[in-house]
Amino acid sequence: MNYETAWKIQGIIDDVYYKFHSGITFTKSNIFNRMNIWNTFIVSDTHFNHYPKTWEWPARPAGWEQKIIDNWNKLVYKDSVVIHLGDFGFGTKEVIKKSRDKLNGEIYLLKGNHDCGGTKWYEDVGIKLIKKNFAVQTSGEIFIFSHRPIRDELPEKMVNIHGHIHEKGVHIGDRHINMSVEMTNFSPLSFPQIVTRWRRYDFMKNK
Repeated sequence: MNYETAWKIQGIIDDVYYKFHSGITFTKSNIFNRMNIWNTFIVSDTHFNHYPKTWEWPARPAGWEQKIIDNWNKLVYKDSVVIHLGDFGFGTKEVIKKSRDKLNGEIYLLKGNHDCGGTKWYEDVGIKLIKKNFAVQTSGEIFIFSHRPIRDELPEKMVNIHGHIHEKGVHIGDRHINMSVEMTNFSPLSFPQIVTRWRRYDFMKNK
């Protein structure tokens, strides 16, 4: 992305921020530039070690943690980038590190409402923290990444990729993609796969 394009999108994102007060900011996506875009994956709301709370969630089958780990490692290589949209897991630093060490890839975490550690805390367990919502431009859309869905109506060509709501509110808007693991068969999806499915309206089928 060149400098002129970056500033153009910055203005668009600023407009959204002032309109919705949703904390949306634009960042030149060094995350996406870190690796080949085809090797970048998105996931949300894994909730590792969140017991006994997750026992109450009917959408989580027996053995769901191992299912996430197995699906993750089938797709994600050691040199892949994984953008986690919040609520990675629960427990002490040692417990979180144990979960993280089972997973391939370089993990970037956009903090969710249950992610309580700071930058250094997550660095110590092998996770890089993303401090703010961010946006990425493709040839046809601007994808805004957040933990909580942006509830306000989005401008044309803007799409919100989010988590937080799990299997609830399957479809909350015409330009929202829910990446909670309950909605992705407990698996990360590559960013190009998300864009392709979006353009085919696969995410709209439960409207």
